Amino acid sequence: MRKVAGWLCIGIILAWAGAFLVMKTVHDRVTQNLVSVADEFVVPSDWTLIAENIETEKLICLNGNPCPSLHRRWQANEQLAEIHLHLLAATAGWDFSLDRDCVRHENVFGSTTLCSATGSRDGYDYIFRINSPEPGADSTLILNVQPARVALDAR
Repeated sequence: MRKVAGWLCIGIILAWAGAFLVMKTVHDRVTQNLVSVADEFVVPSDWTLIAENIETEKLICLNGNPCPSLHRRWQANEQLAEIHLHLLAATAGWDFSLDRDCVRHENVFGSTTLCSATGSRDGYDYIFRINSPEPGADSTLILNVQPARVALDAR
């Protein structure tokens, strides 16, 4: 009886380890696909990457960020405008729609988002934001990528 219980315990441990490895492999592949889609978007070499956060796929996302997701922020060496987004996205082959003109209005003080652009590619949604820390300062560009959301049929 003890031999059977021992073999049963070993079998359960091996099954759990196998399931863990399969799930880890699937989650790593999803994260790699997300990063490869984001890597298609290339900024000029003189821009500085100031932040990158990659949330891997998990069963439960506890920090409020969608998972998987990728967030990158660059410091440009100039004030960015709508034309910059069009040129960068065209180089990557991405299409997007802008929410408004990328213009800093005179009555805005402090850091502000000039414009946002959204689009989808290869099963992922992406959002660009051009931020201006203050009037006349160089802009930052933010890229967020996450799996495309499926719209539910409201019947």
